[in-house]
Amino acid sequence: MLSSDPAPPSAPLSPQVEEMKKFVFEAKPRTRLDAYPLLCTTQDVMRRLANKEIKIISKRENELASALEKMTYERDHLAHRLELAQKELHDERIKAKLVSRMRTLEIREGNCLPEILQGIVCACKQI
Repeated sequence: MLSSDPAPPSAPLSPQVEEMKKFVFEAKPRTRLDAYPLLCTTQDVMRRLANKEIKIISKRENELASALEKMTYERDHLAHRLELAQKELHDERIKAKLVSRMRTLEIREGNCLPEILQGIVCACKQI
């Protein structure tokens, strides 16, 4: 049934709950001698539960943990995509500013395109 060695804190035991429940609820000891195994088992389980050596894991708890893990993964994935989109938007804004400045310079300076391009390249390197 349950071993008497304490479980390490990081690895909770998962007893056969149905078997223990059946044993505890269906046992009808006729004498003190017959009741002793039931008493020992119940005391051992209660001690382990109190010391947090046993963790009873339900099917619903497993489902919720799985759903939480999936949602956490999706949230992290969406956060990464958002970060990439923000960077792309920032890059597009910089490009738009550079094009605007290039047009302004082209209008002011006439048609000295090579010098303007060199200025843009220098501006890009600083960013």
